[in-house]
Amino acid sequence: MEQEKVFVVRMGVISALGNSPEALWTHLLAGRSGIEKNTFRTFRTVFSGYNPTGSQLVNTIAAEVKHFDPQDWMIDKKDARRMDPFSKFALAAAIQAMEQSDMGSIALPGERTGVFIGTGEGGLTTLEYQQHIFQTRGANRVSPLLIPMTMPNAAAGIIASR
Repeated sequence: MEQEKVFVVRMGVISALGNSPEALWTHLLAGRSGIEKNTFRTFRTVFSGYNPTGSQLVNTIAAEVKHFDPQDWMIDKKDARRMDPFSKFALAAAIQAMEQSDMGSIALPGERTGVFIGTGEGGLTTLEYQQHIFQTRGANRVSPLLIPMTMPNAAAGIIASR
């Protein structure tokens, strides 16, 4: 049986060290760390009015993604509200990779195309926020999109659909 070939065409990056492969590489070569004092920027950006700085969180440092606007990556406001940040970051990285590969306009055959993303967990920002909603406003106020937004395969599904 002949083995199929797998090609890694290009890369995309959304990270605490930059939102492109070039930015990440430049910062890595410079020995820079993306870890710094936690500002909870992600929570304030994604969930207006929710800021867990008053919570009992022990961690005061994080590697936060900065300067990320979903609309820069063709993610409209309605879709963005239905995605956890990890899915938005994954979709933006996939869009970068497709744009760099000059494959953005090519119709890929669905039966020969796949999306594989390694993740231990998905949607933790949404999970924490919905836990806050549950505790402060009750079970009836928890989003019906909680499960789809927190599934580990949510990012791969969104990318495949796109």
